[in-house]
Amino acid sequence: MIQAYLKSADQDLERLLSLSQKRGTPLTVRLVKGAYWTTKSSKPDCTATPAGLHPKKAGPDASYERLARRLLDHRATIHAAFGTHNLRTLCVALAHAESLA
Repeated sequence: MIQAYLKSADQDLERLLSLSQKRGTPLTVRLVKGAYWTTKSSKPDCTATPAGLHPKKAGPDASYERLARRLLDHRATIHAAFGTHNLRTLCVALAHAESLA
């Protein structure tokens, strides 16, 4: 599983792509957006974003769309599974898949 809200998601995907090519058999990779950090916390004074996470919702959204396209571009070695409730990100993945057909 790749979580788009992590800043390391691109590197995580690259490692999985490399592994799938070395294996010679496809891997299934599930892409999820993950929970983006908000300023709400159990501590009322907590407003900092933890290291390694995108600080605003737009970051994971853009990351998800980029990663979805990358997964689909490697459909010979990756079976992509998309976990999202966001119609826009689903449409981006579907449009890219259709462009590859």
